[in-house]
Parts: sequence; C-alpha cells; structure tokens
Amino acid sequence: MLPLRLKKLSQPRRLHLPWAAHRHVPAVVTSALPHTRRAGAHLRIERTQRRCAGNSYDAVPTSGDVTMSFFQKIARLLRVGKRLAFDQSKDRVAKPPDRYLERLDGFCGLLSECMALSRRYGGYASPTNKHFWGSLLFTALCTRACSLAFVAPYSRWARRDFEHWDFASTANIARTILETRLTFFYLCAEECTPDQWNCRWNAFNLHDCLARIALCEASPSMASDEESLDVLNKQAEELRERLRNTTTFDDLARGTQKRILQGKQAHLEALEDIAVRAGIELAVYRWLWKLMSAQVHAYPYSFYRMYAEASGRGVQTNMEEQQATLMLSFCMTLLVRSRDEFKKLMQDIESQPRRPVTA
Repeated sequence: MLPLRLKKLSQPRRLHLPWAAHRHVPAVVTSALPHTRRAGAHLRIERTQRRCAGNSYDAVPTSGDVTMSFFQKIARLLRVGKRLAFDQSKDRVAKPPDRYLERLDGFCGLLSECMALSRRYGGYASPTNKHFWGSLLFTALCTRACSLAFVAPYSRWARRDFEHWDFASTANIARTILETRLTFFYLCAEECTPDQWNCRWNAFNLHDCLARIALCEASPSMASDEESLDVLNKQAEELRERLRNTTTFDDLARGTQKRILQGKQAHLEALEDIAVRAGIELAVYRWLWKLMSAQVHAYPYSFYRMYAEASGRGVQTNMEEQQATLMLSFCMTLLVRSRDEFKKLMQDIESQPRRPVTA
C-alpha cells in the first residue's frame, strides 16, 4: 500500500502551560506531515555473511576490522558518484529482503492512514480535556512514526545516496513510539472515573512543572531568574494540593505518592501494567523494552558483539534486517491500536464547531 498524499499541512497551535488553567482547552490540535516523493530505483547490495571468530569476552578484534568497511563504503560512494550501498566486504548488488520490504510497505501505508485521520479531525473544538490531549498525543505518535519511516532503509519516504542500516537509531525511535502509545492509552483511551482521570492529569502537570523547575535551576542563564522560579514553585504547590484532594491519590502506596510529589514519577503505576491493559503481553513488553533500552543508553550489549554479529556498522546484514523488521512489526501493532482508539475518541467531534485549517 502506497502512502496517501496530502495536499495541505496544518500548523500546530502554540500552547500555554496547561497545568495553570482549570478550564477546557478550546481546540483540538492535530497535524499532518508531508510525504516525500517516491525515490528512484536504488542499486542494492547482496549480503555476504562473514564467519567471525568466537563470542568470547577475551577476543578483541582490531579497530580496523570493525570500522574499515564503513569508511570504504563512503570512499567508494565519493569516488564512483553513484547511488550505491556497499556491504562490509564486497560491492556486489543485492536484492532487498522481501519480508523486510513487506513490513516497511505495511508500516508506511498504516502511517499514511493515521496522518490522514489526524488531519481529518483537526481544528474542532475540544468538548473535554481528554479530546485535546488525545489529539496532541496521536499527533506526536504520527510524528515519531514518520521519523522511523524516514530512517528505515529502502523507504520511499526519503531520498538518500546509500542505504544506512542502524538498529540503534531505529530502536531509539521505536521506544519513544511505545512510550507515546502507552501515554495515549493511559490518559485518553482507557475508561476511568473523573477522579482517576484528574489524578492522572495532575500527576502529569506536576511532573511537567517540576521538570521545568529543574531545567531552569540547571541552566546557567535561567538559574538567576528568581521571579520565574517562584511562580513555578507556587504552581507546583497548587498541583500537589490538587493531587492530595483526589481519592485516587489517597489510595496509592506511600512510596508512590512520595515519588509523584517529588516529580520522579509521572504515571500512577508501572508502565508494564499499563502496557498489559493496552494489549501488549507482559513477556513481550519486558523483552522489547530491554532490547530497545540497551540501544538508547549505549549499554555494552549494544556494541560488545558488533564484530561477531556483523552489525552496528551501517551495512546490510542478516542481523540488521531481522532487527529492523522486528521494530517495524512492533510499531505497526502500536499504531493499529492507537488508530482505532483515536477513531472511537473522536467519533462525535465533527459535531463541534471547527476553525478553518490553514496550510
């Protein structure tokens, strides 16, 4: 399925600090992202698998063995001047993996549908805060997914001189998509009482306020702005009082209450509990979370076996193909559920007054 082409782009509205107001925010904020034109045909490379000696911790290959292929790839591109992608040992043309291309086409088609849906509901007045934050989070989800589509090798959404395979970048984006998906479900899709929703929302508000205070105090140019810090600290105390006045907050464990009031925790419960209710199996969530987090934080797992597994050098290998396919498949499941929940949330929004959406 090819991506839908959108004629106009909407501009997101500038937001004020949300936790300073008690009223509903008046407009739904959505955006539709542009699609790049379909890139021309690429010459592909044929994978050549190399047998690497051992996975022992004592085996230390020379740096040239690991990095030379990447620089040779760049040098050949500059010399030849063609849109080629080279593997780690030879410059033979290869066919892209069919299973990966199938996942990539499915992901891009689904993302196009989500972006068109986001634009469809743009500009309508929000009947509740849940509708407003739902539109923001769904837009953020589309934005991050669009970044993944641009990064993915062989993507029609991006023009490039050669295909660059980097699981670390893919995993970083995929984890933000997962977190955004869980927050969308937690705040906007899951059924809960008004007291529970207000507690969740004010916990987010307090976390945002305290994060801004910490950022100001850490900034050399803003640490001396005592007036702004005083305003933020007063708002933080007001938000703490709002939380204490909710029954849901009183029912939380004392340790959880303390972490929320200190701004160390934004959600009322663990993300894995939210993930289970959002339709992700607990074992799958824990496994993928560890896999993606190892790349986000550059833990030793992300680079210790680059040589043995022939990955992490920007070239097309069996390992890179499998990992990229896994991330695209997982993100597709997140988008499908979010799309369906967003449709349900916005099913009556078109009865609200709407501002014209300008390009």
